[in-house]
Amino acid sequence: MTDSRHFLLNALMICASFVLAAVSAAATQDTLVLSIDKAIPLALIINELVTNAMKHAFADGRTGEIRIGLQEYRDRSRPVPTDLGRAYTFELTVADNGVGLPAGFDAKNQKSLGLQLVGMLTQQLAGQFAMESTAGTAVHILFDQNEKTQEQS
Repeated sequence: MTDSRHFLLNALMICASFVLAAVSAAATQDTLVLSIDKAIPLALIINELVTNAMKHAFADGRTGEIRIGLQEYRDRSRPVPTDLGRAYTFELTVADNGVGLPAGFDAKNQKSLGLQLVGMLTQQLAGQFAMESTAGTAVHILFDQNEKTQEQS
């Protein structure tokens, strides 16, 4: 088990190793205890999404911010994919205030290895992910601490 404060701090430090001076990073989190089976896929997801933000959201050298949040999922009014009414307990958000997604962007039909990896790791968490593009891009990953995988459901 790992404490979410240490987990997010370490993830942010890894991501900061390639963040340009023009892009700042911020993290927020609740105090959560994560199993190693959750922490590893989450760290890989964070790494991929921050890499995507650096490559695409701030590719032209513009300034901006990348925000990473890990907390209990509270905002059930927000439109997020549901898994047959399943109640998710945690939410990872990686957001930036960069250029946003191109018109007509569909995350589910992307051929890029990075987004496929995010999708596979989200499945490993038995979770759901959604992307939105308002004032940048935000990716929300919903999952619970239940150790059951989708195959065991």
